[in-house]
Amino acid sequence: MLKIRDYSLQSVIFCILLSLSFCGVATQDNVSLIKGKDIGIEWQLQAKKAGLANILDEVSRIGMVRIHYSVLPPSIVSVVCVGSTIELILKCLLGSELDMVFRYEPNDGSVPRLIDVWIIGSTLVGSNITCDSVGSSSQGDEEVRKTSILDNDFKFKKTLKNFEQGNSKQRALALADLITNREFKKDRLERVLQKASNDKAENVRIQALFGYVSRFGVDNVGEELQQAFQDSVATVRLKVVEFSEDPLLLLQASSDEDELVRSLAQRKLDVID
Repeated sequence: MLKIRDYSLQSVIFCILLSLSFCGVATQDNVSLIKGKDIGIEWQLQAKKAGLANILDEVSRIGMVRIHYSVLPPSIVSVVCVGSTIELILKCLLGSELDMVFRYEPNDGSVPRLIDVWIIGSTLVGSNITCDSVGSSSQGDEEVRKTSILDNDFKFKKTLKNFEQGNSKQRALALADLITNREFKKDRLERVLQKASNDKAENVRIQALFGYVSRFGVDNVGEELQQAFQDSVATVRLKVVEFSEDPLLLLQASSDEDELVRSLAQRKLDVID
């Protein structure tokens, strides 16, 4: 994979962080998530002195997506986020540096539907967990570790078999399982994503894009995004533009034959400029 230049995540989201405090209780919860029809800014989130958990509950309810987390900081937030997808809204709200995993399910439309979001690492908030090194483990602990490795290998091979033998929907779901399981090593997942990028079904190719970005980071998959932008299907190219922060790719996309791709690319270029 090629490392591309760093650009802040501004992709079709305009996030204005008005205030943030890590203590106290919200005196007034005022949260709204609205879905409009304007291309590139379909979702609009507004919160004024609201608890972070309450905001996530509203996003889950209105966006019809399950958001999984254990513990969150007692943040009181006033924020405005505008974006084309729920994924971008959450990245605006929580910050692109936070480790999140997004699971998409194919639907009757041309674009997969977001059904699950895992906020990874939220269980570490306020935690005093300490870990012993493997070298100091007892023999019994070592046996447990070896068993865990074998279990992960079995799970990976079983899920991979579902991906290789299922129909397009089953392949996309199996790929989502591979992406969201953080115990599966990246080098093994990367080989699956490479194959999925050339799948005959566009929903699988789109799922592969989500896998690249969520597991490796958008700054590290410029080559993969550029390759995906050569796709003959406009919905795949649209997803590439949604993820990419590369001005050269966005400039190329601004002349795309598809109107939605051109419009989204130009919006992002305007933000970068």
